[in-house]
Parts: sequence; structure tokens; C-alpha cells
Amino acid sequence: MFCDKSNVNILTAYMAAYGIRHVVVCPGSRNAVLVHNFAVCDAFTCHAVTDERSAAFVALGMAASLSAPVAVCVTSGTALLNTLPAIAEAHYRQLPLLIISADRPQQWIGQQDGQTLPQPHALAPYAAYSAQVHELTNEASRIWLCRMLNEAFLALPHGPVHLNVPVTEPLFSFTTSQLPPVRPVSRYEPTTKAQLPDEIIERLREARCPILVVGQIDGLRVDDELRGLVGSGAILVLPEALSGLPGNHRTKVLEEIGPESVFKPDLVLHVGGTFVNKQVKLYLRRADADVVRIGQDNGLVDTFNHLTAVVPLTATDGLHAIAHAARNMPEKETVRHAMDYLRTFQTVPQRFCTNMLNDLGIIQKAFEYMRELPGHLHLANSNSVRNALHFVDGYPFPIYCNRGTNGIEGTLSTAVGHALASDSPVYVIIGDLSFFYDQNALWNSELHGNLRILLLNNSGGQIFSTLPGLGESPAAHKYVAAAHHTSARGIANSYGVNYLSVKRTDELDCAMAAWSRPGESRPVLLEAFTTPTDNDAAAKMMHRIYVQHMKQSSENTPNLCE
Repeated sequence: MFCDKSNVNILTAYMAAYGIRHVVVCPGSRNAVLVHNFAVCDAFTCHAVTDERSAAFVALGMAASLSAPVAVCVTSGTALLNTLPAIAEAHYRQLPLLIISADRPQQWIGQQDGQTLPQPHALAPYAAYSAQVHELTNEASRIWLCRMLNEAFLALPHGPVHLNVPVTEPLFSFTTSQLPPVRPVSRYEPTTKAQLPDEIIERLREARCPILVVGQIDGLRVDDELRGLVGSGAILVLPEALSGLPGNHRTKVLEEIGPESVFKPDLVLHVGGTFVNKQVKLYLRRADADVVRIGQDNGLVDTFNHLTAVVPLTATDGLHAIAHAARNMPEKETVRHAMDYLRTFQTVPQRFCTNMLNDLGIIQKAFEYMRELPGHLHLANSNSVRNALHFVDGYPFPIYCNRGTNGIEGTLSTAVGHALASDSPVYVIIGDLSFFYDQNALWNSELHGNLRILLLNNSGGQIFSTLPGLGESPAAHKYVAAAHHTSARGIANSYGVNYLSVKRTDELDCAMAAWSRPGESRPVLLEAFTTPTDNDAAAKMMHRIYVQHMKQSSENTPNLCE
């Protein structure tokens, strides 16, 4: 029987899954539950050494001899500090030494409790990776723990790793019959930058409904091979608009109608950065599909909580490698059905039409004019980028957004920097809070007429009205959404920016023509005034158009990827 501490059992299971076979154990009460698990688990051979300093060096010697990772387990307090000399030695020799320290509950550190001191990161800077193997409180904490343990064991080949394990009383209960299932992550090294590992190609070939989700990629050059990948029936490609790939209407459709109605994946390839569309991300977290992450990330990126493999290629090389592999595979019926179904939604946003002035209609009109004189497009976060995604499919120039951290600050400044470094038109679609927050971006004497700013002024943070339950708070309007009655006219005048405004639908075409007209010597700012009520009504109208099309099409596309 194993102990009844969930975090200890998960750690034990991961150690076995990653091939730890030898554990040097030191005496102590706090680490006794750990030692018990190691002793009763058939995967391990335990070696008892009393002195922690010596024990760590014994483990180091075994790791060097076996060319394999070896663990050493110590109790709480100064026992951990005694392993430091061996950790330093392992660091400079890049030996896979795993230090596991038991710990007291964090609330008693520094409170005159016995055998307590701050243990997390106590072995820095010599440990290649350090993590707290926290006790579980819910499913989210279990997912977090598993991700950290995968990170830790993937770092182990590069040097020593420290895992600190808090254990609360009661300590000694051993009634768990088996270790929990875990999902170790394999790290593949590709043979060339243009080819996926054979194991990944085989998994892709055998999958019934594989999908490729592509997040933000800056500067992607789309060639015939990548266009062919998007149209391939061997894998369903779901690109974000910020990826630069065509076919990005697919993810926006899924945001409106729900992914469950279109596909049920059994393999997910994941390339690129963050996502704007939330529903696909949440669905893949619920789906029980293995995920392969392709990217050169700083840490372990497990966006969908089902990561099984990492292939360290750049996003561009990874996409080309997938395209090369898919080209030699037959179409899958489930993929082709889903692609054909999603294609029927491609023109749905064109049906959106309303007489009221609203953010969606203004952005729709802006795209009509921007396509006549295409340029680089910067989208602010929150509602600006979400609303624009209805209309960006097929836009011929790159689209940018500060999605790395998704903050409202810096969108205008980023676009200004782009405009200063380019002779092409640079368009910005931005909300009022983002604009006023970053208005100092216009305090620049080098600005010229290639910068065009579309400011959607709806008198506050419109996106907050979509958050369930927030409207019940009396603080929502004034304090959370930062309601205001500010105009950008004075700001534009003070910085020498040509200013236009629109408050009625019948003014929109004339204002857009002036806003997008070439040959201006100074930046142009068009401020469109809308109301939260009209914007909410427009968003619901757009959603109804998608749902209506889905109902009309559902009879011809039953079950799709089922």
C-alpha cells in the first residue's frame, strides 16, 4: 500500500514514469511518507545513507556511473542545506541529480516551529529547476502540479533538480492501493528542421480526427506549402487570425457556435502563441485528446492540459514540417466534413447589417476601406480584437496585437513604432480605455501620415458588460468599466493629428473615406462614438446570424467527427 498523500503519490508515479530507478534515502519523520512510497514501489531500489551531505554525493556518484538520473530524499530543515555541495558539483558537471526534500506546512515557516526554514529555491542558483510539490486542493491544483513535475523531469538531463514536498499531519496512513495515472511528456529532437520525428508522423497518420491549432505568429510568410496545409484533408487546421494563416474564419465560427458541434479530436498539434478565441481553448482542455506542442518555448507550454510530447522547432519550421508530413497522407473523412461545414460560414459576417451606429458595424466598414488601400493592421486587446476577427479573413497584410500578455497598455505606441519604421499604411483599431491610457504615443515629432487610428469610444470598458454576474455589482459601471465622457479631439489637436469624428450612421462613409485617403502628411484619427446598449445589441445580432446558419446547415452535416 502507498501513502495517502496525493502529492506524494503523484510525485512517486512521475518518478517511475520518467525512469528513476535508484533513490538514496536519509532518516527523518517528515520525509517518512516519501521513503515509504519509494520502498514499496517496485520501480525503485532504495539505498540508506544517514548523513545528507554524503548521501547527495553518493547519489551523484551513482548518476555519473549509470549515466541516468538518481534521486536523494531528505527530511525538512537543515537536512536540505547539507546537500548543497553535491548540487553545486552536479550543476557544473550537468549530472541528473534529483533532490527531494520534505517540508513542513508553509504557514509555520518562521514561526519558531521545529525543523523549519524557507526551503523553496534554497538550492539556487545551482538547481536547473526548482518546484514546490504542493498538496492538492482541487482539480486545478492537480493539473498545475503535474505540469510542474513534467517541467522538472524534462529539465533533469541538463543538471540537478530540486523538488520540495510540503506534508501536513497526520503523516502516517498507508491505505492507497495503487499510484495514480500520470501523463509524462516526451521531448523529441527532430532530425532536420523540415521534418517531424517519425513517432509524431505515425501518430498523425493513425489519428482519426487530428487537428492543428495555430496561435499568434509574428512575421509568418505564407507560401503555397502552408496554403496547401490549410486546405489539406489530412488534418483540420484551426488558425487564429493573428497566426497569419488563411482560413482563420474557422476559429471565429467555433467561438460563436461551439466546437462540440463540429469535431471531436483524438490528436492535437499545437503551434504558435496565445489565442483570442476562448471557446476552442476551453473545449480542448475538456477533450481527452493527446497534445503535441511544437515550439521553442522557455518553459513547458501545456495550454490544453493534455500535453504528451514536445518538438522544439520554431513555429515556421514546425508548420512546414507538418505540411510536408500531411502532403503524403490520405484525406480523413472526419476532417474533410468539418472543413466543408466550416467553409459554409465564411460569408456569414457579410450578412450583418444594422441601422444603429455600433462597434461591429464600424469595424466592418473600416475593413471595406482598408482593403482598398491595404496596410499593416494593429488591433487593441479586449473588444477591438474580438470584434475585428469577424472580418479579417483574407485581409492581405499582417495583423498585429499585443497578445503576449493581453494588456491594454502599449497598443498605440506599438503601432507608432511600426509606422515610424515603415512607409506602408499602418492602421490601428483601438478602444477608448486603451487609447487614453496610451495617448502619449502621439507625443512624437517624427510621426507622419501613414498612421491611421480608428478610436471606438463607447464611454468605458465595453468588454466588462459581457462578464456574467459583474452587472450585479454597483461598482461595475463607474469603477470597473471606468465609465467616462472623454473625447480625443483635444489630444489630437495638441499633437497635430488630423481629427475626424462620427456620431451617426449616415456620417460613416464620408468619415471613413477621409480617414483612409492616401497622401496625408500627418496621422489621422477617426473617433466613432457608440453606446454600450447598441454594441450589446449588435453583438447579439451577429451571434444570432451564426446560430441561424448553423441550424440551417445542421441537417446536411450530422455528427461530423463523431
